[in-house]
Amino acid sequence: MGKSRFKKLVSVLASVLFLLLTSCLQKSEAALSSEDTQTANDQERYESYLYDADDMVDLALNAQKELTGKPAQKAKVPPDDRFSCAALSLAFAEDYSKDYPQGTLWIDFGDACNAKGKTRQGKISVEFRGNRFEKDSYIKYKFDKYAIQDVVNKVRVTLEGERQMIVTQAAKNPDYITVTMSVSLKDGKAAWGDNTFMTLAVQQVREWRHYAEHANYDQWKITGSSNGTTRRNKSFSSVIADPLLYDINCIRGDIRVYLPTQGKMNLTVGNDPTITFDFGSGACDPQFTISKNGVTAEVNPKAN
Repeated sequence: MGKSRFKKLVSVLASVLFLLLTSCLQKSEAALSSEDTQTANDQERYESYLYDADDMVDLALNAQKELTGKPAQKAKVPPDDRFSCAALSLAFAEDYSKDYPQGTLWIDFGDACNAKGKTRQGKISVEFRGNRFEKDSYIKYKFDKYAIQDVVNKVRVTLEGERQMIVTQAAKNPDYITVTMSVSLKDGKAAWGDNTFMTLAVQQVREWRHYAEHANYDQWKITGSSNGTTRRNKSFSSVIADPLLYDINCIRGDIRVYLPTQGKMNLTVGNDPTITFDFGSGACDPQFTISKNGVTAEVNPKAN
């Protein structure tokens, strides 16, 4: 083969290789864009703040279980560092009874309450009816100028909306109670400091395995769906494909992970292909993976 023909062949092969690499890169970028990653990040950051609030509300209410309602008594503060600079106040309903406690609890974080890498401010107002873990009891809480900011990356998110949890079933076992709840979020909104926001409506079922003697062994198993709009004002819907498992020890432990330890969720934005979230198989860590059209990426909500 002559030198000129060899050079032409090399040139053609190089061009073909370049086109193939460019095509693969374009397909990968099309399959999983930076917008996809950001949407996944925002979704889980929002959800994690909701589960953080759920846990704080439960701890705050449980701390009041020994109060009798009359005469008026000062609200007790749970032994959890998230309440280290929060003020709690309590008002029992007129028809309060020990068999059917009811009233309103306020958790006030003031202008800046710093604990475990988060700064919280504003209030959460909690309406409660019935004994904890009894069928038909419910908790309804609202955010009142409530915001949470990560101390490290300075990301600040203001939350709005009404969260409701209704006990639909409770079954006692020798070592634990299994409590099934209907969990919803109405008029949910999360606003970032750059004037962008996302909206969220949630309808889920939570199966809570509660160990009376070892509460840090507790687990939440979540099924259900949600929908809303992204920070780019695109409609989305999500469905839990494999039940999401939350370990209370991860939420209340030293590393404070508010993400599922396992399970999968499918997220669809507009008419785009579905993004699958995979939360692993039990590790208590702040990462998860997303995949779309065979392309996978790792997401860390704490880093953004």
